[in-house]
Amino acid sequence: MTTPADERVAMETPAIAQLCGFVDTFLQDLNAAIDENARTVTGEIENTLHQKLESCGDKKKQARQLSAVVKGSSAYMARVQSAFARNFDKLELYMRRNIVAIPAELTSHVEKVLQTSNSSTVSTDGSSGAASDDHAGLSPAERRERALQDELAKMRLQLRELHEENQRMELEETALEQRTEQLKHVLNKLDFLETVPVTTISPLKRTAEQADALRQTMEEMEQVQAVLEDETRAFKRQKMETRDSFRNLRQRFLARTASAPGASLSNLQQLNAFLSTE
Repeated sequence: MTTPADERVAMETPAIAQLCGFVDTFLQDLNAAIDENARTVTGEIENTLHQKLESCGDKKKQARQLSAVVKGSSAYMARVQSAFARNFDKLELYMRRNIVAIPAELTSHVEKVLQTSNSSTVSTDGSSGAASDDHAGLSPAERRERALQDELAKMRLQLRELHEENQRMELEETALEQRTEQLKHVLNKLDFLETVPVTTISPLKRTAEQADALRQTMEEMEQVQAVLEDETRAFKRQKMETRDSFRNLRQRFLARTASAPGASLSNLQQLNAFLSTE
């Protein structure tokens, strides 16, 4: 059997890269399609589980339920994507295999075929002159018999080569059947992606729109909060200034009243009016 390292070395040859240049694009498109479908299915699983949750009236409990749904669906799809990744690596090795490489289990058969072919070629070239010399002293019937024997030997040699070729083809057919079963197993895992209803995608779209509107509302609230903070600082500053002015007026009032301890109520009213006008 050829090892993955041997297959990778064979895949790096310029001839294979030139013959199978479409493989890279196909594998990239397939990988992108699997990732996109996996993300879509993750959202659909979460939406389905959210719809099956019943409102319990407790916001904290409901938040924990939603968090458990997200974690569970993420963990499930992580395992699915891990299985996809492992099987995709096998598929990539299969797609990038060197179709002209001879497996190790067939090397001996190929060598035997080559040796038999070389020996038959040498025997045919070397014995042609000798056969003509041998046939020179034979009768026509013996020549025909000798020619039939030679033809029969060639046919037996061809039959032996065909038998070895048939064995090689059977081994290759078995290997192809095993790889086909692996591909069918991978495709069976991807069948559920085609049966997912399209209507389950609409809640995800509404959720994205609501998230966008919520983000805009939060930005507006941040702007309102900044304006309120500015107005609060201005109010505090004005309050401090008013308090300082009141203290100054009170001190001046006390100083005036202290200088006139026997003042009457009318005098105090006049003093208050005087301080108010200043």
